[in-house]
Amino acid sequence: MDEKVPLPTKVEDMPVVDKLIISLSLKYTQATQSEKERLQKALTVAINKVLEQDLYKIVETWQID
Repeated sequence: MDEKVPLPTKVEDMPVVDKLIISLSLKYTQATQSEKERLQKALTVAINKVLEQDLYKIVETWQID
């Protein structure tokens, strides 16, 4: 149970979400203040879309009306 998961050594081995987080982090740290505000808004919209899609999946799965 205490087996360590090997860390990916190549970008190709990384999950898409990890690649996205690293890319956004680099962009954010190198951005100007106005770019940071735009990136924060874009990230908020993206998170909300993912949450919305997950909610739709839950509704479909449980057939909640």
